[in-house]
Amino acid sequence: MKTRFEDFNIHNVKIKMEKRSIKELIIVSLLVIALFSCKKNDDSGEPALTPTITAISPITAAYNTLLTITGTNFSTTPTENKVTINDIEVTVQSCTNTTLTIFVPSLTEGSFPIKVTTKNGNCSSNLSFTYQYTIYAAGYESDGNKYVGKIWKNGIATSINDASTINALTVLGSDIYVAGNEWKSPNSNSYIAKYWKNGVAVSLTNGNNIAEALALLVVENDVYIAGYDGNVATYWKNGVLTSLTNGYSYSKATGIGKNGNDIYVTGYDGKVAKYWKNGVAADLTDGTSPSAQAQSITVSGNNIYIAGYEWDGPYGNSFIAKYWKNGVAIPLTDGNEDNYAYGVVVIGSDVYVAGDGSNGTSKAKYWKNGMETSLTNGLNDAAAFCIAAIGTDVYIGGFETNRNNIRVAKYWKNGVATAVSDGKNEAVIRTICIK
Repeated sequence: MKTRFEDFNIHNVKIKMEKRSIKELIIVSLLVIALFSCKKNDDSGEPALTPTITAISPITAAYNTLLTITGTNFSTTPTENKVTINDIEVTVQSCTNTTLTIFVPSLTEGSFPIKVTTKNGNCSSNLSFTYQYTIYAAGYESDGNKYVGKIWKNGIATSINDASTINALTVLGSDIYVAGNEWKSPNSNSYIAKYWKNGVAVSLTNGNNIAEALALLVVENDVYIAGYDGNVATYWKNGVLTSLTNGYSYSKATGIGKNGNDIYVTGYDGKVAKYWKNGVAADLTDGTSPSAQAQSITVSGNNIYIAGYEWDGPYGNSFIAKYWKNGVAIPLTDGNEDNYAYGVVVIGSDVYVAGDGSNGTSKAKYWKNGMETSLTNGLNDAAAFCIAAIGTDVYIGGFETNRNNIRVAKYWKNGVATAVSDGKNEAVIRTICIK
């Protein structure tokens, strides 16, 4: 017969054994987690040569920054190292057993893990890499005598001295492409359509007419430009001209996009807003209004979105801002005042359109799924000419005049304004790109 004391001892031993079992289970679980965070890819029984990451430099960076990953057990053959940031694979530029270098890809803003995989295993960094956007905007600024093309990178200006204005911009890797025009000479009334790659100009026209490059698209090694030469709407592929209109009426090609193998160009011919698919014209308006223009295009999936505006019928008294989805018009305003739509972008199922409206003083504004939001208060003239989106952030570029009635180049991020010019001379943002 057991005493109460013996029962107590037996019960106490059981509790201690249970506690020990729980402790051993926790230790085993932690070892398993550690093994799987940097695991081998084979069961050869050889000593593990799985890679490790000990440092990332810089820890915060922007698009196309050269990033160095330091660690151990990397392959000395670049293609045998797979590097991903936020599950996006990146090409290894150089490597040793302890270092890898990569160029940062285009990401959404935030902090992300970096993962390295070799034939021996993979490992994720305990250090989070932080991606910051680079904001490229371009347009023009007066130097007191003439307009000079400008590129602002995170607010820091660079002049393109042989450009009078820049209307379009795109960034691919370390290459910056811009398109616009150059005033031929002070004694001339003609402009030369041009584009620039990293500041080096390519002339598209000879200067005999007023000509301008208004839109830009770069796909792999092909450069597409939309614009006009004299009265003729045109586009160029790698400098080779395609005329879209016959020159009988004033016409411009204002936007360009690509969907698969198809090239879409937007613009207008006389009083009719149009688009061209592989050079074949399609009317967006019926010509009964005295004026209509298509201004820009974006492709989302298999859907084509075009922004523009049209006079309110043959007997109207104002312009109506609108966009067309696959050729079907969607009005944004009711015709009570002049409104213009210049840029369009799509995020998921949301359609954003940038423009301005005036009932005396012009206000910069945008529409999200048809709902209008003003960017300025209407006390000073303002306009929004371009729009870009990345992640959940929307950037809009244009200008707002100051108290001296001088246009100040500005962009708005999610409605919050940032000025990139000082207001001493006229300046306008015509195009914006986020990387």
